[in-house]
Amino acid sequence: MGDRIKVFLVDDEMPVRDSYSRWLEVDGRSTVVGEADSIEAAKSNLQAVAAQPGRRPDVILLDLGLPPVAGGRIERDGGNHVIADLLRLCPGCKVLVMTQETADEPILAAFADGADGYIWKAETADAIATAVVKVHQGKLVTTISVAEKMLGVYRDLTNRDREVLPQKERHRLLSELLYRTMKLYCFDGLSAKEIAGIENMSLDGVNSRIKKAKEILGATTRRDAFRIMSELGEHTS
Repeated sequence: MGDRIKVFLVDDEMPVRDSYSRWLEVDGRSTVVGEADSIEAAKSNLQAVAAQPGRRPDVILLDLGLPPVAGGRIERDGGNHVIADLLRLCPGCKVLVMTQETADEPILAAFADGADGYIWKAETADAIATAVVKVHQGKLVTTISVAEKMLGVYRDLTNRDREVLPQKERHRLLSELLYRTMKLYCFDGLSAKEIAGIENMSLDGVNSRIKKAKEILGATTRRDAFRIMSELGEHTS
């Protein structure tokens, strides 16, 4: 694990947890040491992981919409209900809330309950990975869109140093086909052979797409491509 930031990931959707885990691993600054899919599992799993030598989480990456138990009905602000409990189970942990919920009330409630950051799930992979780092550094983190909604209220919440993540420039570099292939290659961590199976095309064809996309992006490795792809919010067809 080295010096990587240890992250405990809580989200009710397994594909989301898998994607975020891959993003953080490829980014290289953080690593996921445990996960949960409900409020109940978050409490029990965090306690178990925190008790293991060398695996105590530094940051809890917490979905706001959680069911009380696995497979249960999702509560819009379920994550807020568990923040204080998680902090009691893992004193000193930082809590970074990630959500699709855009109403003002849950944002205020999350910070009031002890959250150290609040970001949208729609943010880029790089923004999420950077938010984890900034929260670990002790910053109170939001993205520009959250900060705009908070305005003066955000300023009055705390005297802590605040970090508003910069909005990434939106590039228009890749065709639809190249963009889709590179998402599978970079974000999902699939091999060219696996992508060929999904796309129903030849291995040579996939390798050709990857090579062309790397040339367009100016990347030489998968890691380079990931960092650049994480900034791609748009693409041309």
